[in-house]
Amino acid sequence: MQTDAGATPEATIALYRIPSPPGLSISYGGSFHGALLFLDLNPDAPRPDGQPGPWTASEISGGLDPGTDATEMLIGLGFAMSLQRATHIQLDCPALIAEGSVGLDLEPGAQSTPHADQVLERAATIANALAALTRLDGRPRTLPDAVGDGYVALADMVYRLLTEGEVRVTLDAPYRFSVPDETDTSDPEAAMRGVARPLAPIGGQPTVIAQLSIEGPASARLVATEPQQIIEVTPQSENTQTVMTLVGPVADDATGDCAGG
Repeated sequence: MQTDAGATPEATIALYRIPSPPGLSISYGGSFHGALLFLDLNPDAPRPDGQPGPWTASEISGGLDPGTDATEMLIGLGFAMSLQRATHIQLDCPALIAEGSVGLDLEPGAQSTPHADQVLERAATIANALAALTRLDGRPRTLPDAVGDGYVALADMVYRLLTEGEVRVTLDAPYRFSVPDETDTSDPEAAMRGVARPLAPIGGQPTVIAQLSIEGPASARLVATEPQQIIEVTPQSENTQTVMTLVGPVADDATGDCAGG
């Protein structure tokens, strides 16, 4: 492949016959580190120039296998992103192509759609966080089936904690967060000085323990006790911030979430 940035990534992929979509007679599929590649062919297609003679129409598409190890998936995502941005694809496949290889010139972005780009970007954010978590505690992790906004925001926070040690957010509205059941909430403002607990898991996989504290003028009140104790903080200065600080990995039997909003 070649991208408009001049990169020329290569990949060797074993392709296997798979059922063909309607209108196409020959289809192959394969996987490269969790990135799926599909090649669909129609050897009886009419020539696009209207002239007589044989012509084979081809379509190349891709996808992701969410069951792939997150560290390995980073390699596959690099390949998938290169495919999305490719301006030229060279296929070398003597068993399938009569001449041994064929080159396809593409318009920039022809293999891409806004939705596909968004999915790849979200998957990369989540995979980066999961791979960093594996480096932290040695637990293997896989990309979840869904890459929704909630996981992306959580993964971004986790990755920043692992690489920067803390995450700061300036408060411009009331902010709610949960505290462990054993926390004494008779003085809610005391909890603002620091509460540590596990962050929510990503696809059922543990993340990290972080300490949440409030810096700057603010008031606090207990707004719920069941099923969790919830404290609401109201900033009293434009400089009031939430500060999330990394504590360490989650123990095998620890669960919980420290999401606020």
